[in-house]
Amino acid sequence: MRKFFIKLVLTLCLLMTSTAFAQTRELTFPFYDGSADYFTMKQSDDLYLSLYQLGTDMFFESNIQPMVLGDTVLERLGSIGKMIPQITLWMTDSLLFIPITHEEAHRAILTDKGIGSISQPLFNENGVAYVKGVTDATLQNLRDTDFPTFIRLHTAGNESDYCIAQKAFQRFTFLDDTDMEGYKLPSLMWSYFFREISIWNYVSHTYHSGGIDETEQADELERDIVGDDICGMIHHLFNPTAEYHRYWTTSGFSDEENAFLKRVYLRTWLDFPIINPMLFNRFSFQLGDSTKMSFNTGYCLAPFGDFIDENFYFHVDDVLHGPLEFSLTARQYQNKENWFPEFILTCQRFSPFSWLTLNAAGDIWWQPEDLSFTTDKAQLGGSVTLGCNVYPLKKNEGAKFDFGLNMNIMYKTAGFMPEIVSMDEDFAFTAGISVRY
Repeated sequence: MRKFFIKLVLTLCLLMTSTAFAQTRELTFPFYDGSADYFTMKQSDDLYLSLYQLGTDMFFESNIQPMVLGDTVLERLGSIGKMIPQITLWMTDSLLFIPITHEEAHRAILTDKGIGSISQPLFNENGVAYVKGVTDATLQNLRDTDFPTFIRLHTAGNESDYCIAQKAFQRFTFLDDTDMEGYKLPSLMWSYFFREISIWNYVSHTYHSGGIDETEQADELERDIVGDDICGMIHHLFNPTAEYHRYWTTSGFSDEENAFLKRVYLRTWLDFPIINPMLFNRFSFQLGDSTKMSFNTGYCLAPFGDFIDENFYFHVDDVLHGPLEFSLTARQYQNKENWFPEFILTCQRFSPFSWLTLNAAGDIWWQPEDLSFTTDKAQLGGSVTLGCNVYPLKKNEGAKFDFGLNMNIMYKTAGFMPEIVSMDEDFAFTAGISVRY
């Protein structure tokens, strides 16, 4: 899988030499994130999103539709023909990309704990993609010895989908080559919509239909590691010492468990892709001659409950050698009954020199002590991230893109950070390549 991604990135970058793009964009491809042998959740998410943006930018900008269908066919199709790229993206995202990253997130939690598993991201005859290859005894031992990680095993797919959607929104919300009244919309907007709708659809199906009703296979190594993510999470949060089973539906839920499921369902509407500037038929708001701002809300599951985000994004043109982009996030965690705050400041992009782009992030949180579902005691923590993209070679005249080196370091205290699989105190280094075009 790792070699396949590397070859795909290099192929797309070579193809891009013959493609003209509307403005400067910068993507990173992290090939090392603490291990040379497997992908972490964040690494899988970032690779997917950069590959998706690079590939779809090429698709839209290369005017490939007339090449494939012909001008006459497109004229006859009219507005339907213009929507063919969006329909294609929807099908490939729904049937391939979303299941891959969703299941990779589940797999990454197990891998971080040294538990081997097999990701099965293509839908089976029952319409289910899943991770398999783990015994009941192994999963029960994880529940009994590391309960927050066991719960996160259920919520990791939702967590990955949420993070990809939020990063997609942040990337496209300040792009200029958009037309809200036509069909020239940023490709990442579709990724954002598909992810958010996928999240809502999963939760809505569980709430209205009682969850995915699966029969446990005779061979436990062929079983889905968690079954229905939402039902399994809720059952185990409320019954941490009950007799262990993998597959749960709402049929045996108590009133308390049903009330928590309703809470998850109602809050998922905060994640629906309408609470943002697109509600006003625009992608961002102009605050001055060179400054734009945007916003959105979000909702995601956590190992001890869930959290709500309010995100505010800012873009300032031409600060030294490029735009300055930064964001502010206010986050509210809740376990069973108690609320805990977090505040995040992120600089996504700043170029003090033409050959250097910097990024940084800092956050401070109060989370439930020991990541407990029931406690009212808070534990203070936080993280700091510093990163850069370095372009050591001067771009040749007429070249369409730059290659550079990407490096990041991160320190976090013990606690939960979306996409970061370790919930212990951790120091991490990541490296890869960056592409600017």
